[in-house]
Amino acid sequence: MRTRLSIILLLALLFQACSRPATDEAFVGYADRDAGGGYCFDLAMDGEDWLYDLDIYLLFEGQRDKGLPQGLNAVTVLTGPDGTIYEGLLELDRYEDCQQGRFTKMYLYGFGQGLKPVAYGDWKLQVALPEEIDNGKDVDGVGIRLRRYGSR
Repeated sequence: MRTRLSIILLLALLFQACSRPATDEAFVGYADRDAGGGYCFDLAMDGEDWLYDLDIYLLFEGQRDKGLPQGLNAVTVLTGPDGTIYEGLLELDRYEDCQQGRFTKMYLYGFGQGLKPVAYGDWKLQVALPEEIDNGKDVDGVGIRLRRYGSR
């Protein structure tokens, strides 16, 4: 009996170790933008029993003593698995957190919390920054963090 219980626990641990992580992160550097200058990401939102939190972050070089210009917006385009497009604006001066390194700053934006997709599957996110900051000098890149957790 004890051996059977040990095998069941071992299999459960192996199954959990092989499952997809609860957080996916991706980063696109300035040089890796698409032909139109956008930062593109794949978002796997395929679980009916999951809610998702999506954060976007911007990484700037040489911004230690300098803040973001006021009043700038990034354009965000979400494309669903069925091709439906959702556009929005991300107000760049309304960040939630700023982490500062020796030569860099990272601005974090809570793009969506507790998201329940209208269609399950692979989504696409494109982020287009304004030319004032996306000029090859300041922005090092854009990243995303997609967390999934059990539905409420």
